[in-house]
Amino acid sequence: MSFANLFTNASALPNIPKVVQELIETFDNPNVDFDEVSNKISMDPVLSAKVLRMANSAHFGMPRTVKNISDGVVLLGFPALRTMVLASGIAGSMTIPESLDRKAFWHRNFTVAEITKRLAKYCKDVDGESAFTAGMIHAIGELLIHAGEPEKAKQIKEVLNSGGKLKATEDSVLGYNYSDVSTELAKRWKFPETVVEGLRHQCAPEKAEQFSEIAALIRISKYIYEAMLNEVDETQIKRDFPIALAVQCQMDTETVLQNIAEVSSLETGFASIIDGVD
Repeated sequence: MSFANLFTNASALPNIPKVVQELIETFDNPNVDFDEVSNKISMDPVLSAKVLRMANSAHFGMPRTVKNISDGVVLLGFPALRTMVLASGIAGSMTIPESLDRKAFWHRNFTVAEITKRLAKYCKDVDGESAFTAGMIHAIGELLIHAGEPEKAKQIKEVLNSGGKLKATEDSVLGYNYSDVSTELAKRWKFPETVVEGLRHQCAPEKAEQFSEIAALIRISKYIYEAMLNEVDETQIKRDFPIALAVQCQMDTETVLQNIAEVSSLETGFASIIDGVD
């Protein structure tokens, strides 16, 4: 199946809830009406329940109980609440093919997203919520590939089990890769250009004509995630850390490396979403 045909396959293409699409459009809207958005979120009881459950989890440490979406805007701030709604809405709208491990897939995406957001704090002029959002959907293209090209996805998985690299294998077998598909989905969902470009260049941010801080942060986050997943010790993580990319992001690398254990934690506050999607 060609890249174009992958997106004409209605059974594979996910449809996100209308309120989530409207929230995506608020990224570039400085005059958003928070009350109106809160009311729309509140009208979706399933989405609201998931968001409130997340907001009240120990991971987010709110000073008092978040009882409704309006309280969430006040306590969490609109950008953080929007990120929670996007995470729940997008994850809930995606059907996970049997060929993928549902929990492992979302745990990887949300953990990379959280690491990306943590790193953004140490950078100049990088919005943490935009960085998180890009990290959250950085590999969403894998879902479409597995849904639209199940036989080729199986072939790719066999190569990966033999030590192959994901992007190179997908390029060889399909002629495109998960990053290409994730980028196209983000464009169709009308995510802001910073997110789209971050996804487009996530595999090789150093080769982009115009440098994308978010692409670089996703790349660094994937490095950290893989290192921690493979139980690489701190000394080696620091030694092999992608310093050149971090410098281009104007990252305070000295502080990051001093706090690498905290930055590298695989703990995610999105367990309720991971447990609650099909």
